Amino acid sequence: MITKQKNKNMVKSRRERGYWHSPETKLKLSLSLKGYGAGRKLSEETKRKMSQNHARHWKGKTFSKETREKMSLAQKGKKKKPLTEEQKERIRKVTKKLWESEEYREKQRLNALNNPNYGLRGKHHSQKTIVTLREKNTLEKNPNWLGGKSFEPYGIEFNKKLKRKLRKQVGYQCTECGSHENESNRKLSIHHIDYDKRNNNENNLIVLCQKCHVKTNHNRMDWIEYFTFKKLLGEMIGT
Repeated sequence: MITKQKNKNMVKSRRERGYWHSPETKLKLSLSLKGYGAGRKLSEETKRKMSQNHARHWKGKTFSKETREKMSLAQKGKKKKPLTEEQKERIRKVTKKLWESEEYREKQRLNALNNPNYGLRGKHHSQKTIVTLREKNTLEKNPNWLGGKSFEPYGIEFNKKLKRKLRKQVGYQCTECGSHENESNRKLSIHHIDYDKRNNNENNLIVLCQKCHVKTNHNRMDWIEYFTFKKLLGEMIGT
């Protein structure tokens, strides 16, 4: 019989060896847990105890930069449910109560003063500053410069017909945030997952709105890994 301590040691050793679940196993686990606990309602007393225990556990603890990045990546593409009127009212009451405290108001004032952008609202750069900033961020001086990759031509197969087909397949919705093309009055963008403009295979293309497409200009390796896994997952579940 495996004791709890022995089981913990086994899990730890598997992680130390670099063993992680494959995408297929992750999908099976996810599907097997769907609906678990559905319909069960917790009493108010249980909710209160869970809340207190949670607050006690995390008090004074902070996440590392690496953990925060992983959490951020895991949340990408997940559409949050809109707040109910009851939740909004609760937030309003809590916020109002906070601002009644002199200590809280003073803390917010000091935070604003320590913000480097405090007092800049409504102000504009002079023409001289604009020119200086432009010169500092031109071509190879820009931290996002990749040797002129953006100037490379697209393949001839990357045409309007292909773009229309891909947009229609996803119902004219951004595959990342779910927003519809009509919401922005602008056609959805077609993003190359591996950033190679000549690779116009449909498995390498994904439909994004302008807002989500702009985000892919940074942390490119993370986005390549994320979209590749997302495509693989979509093929496995048939979407």
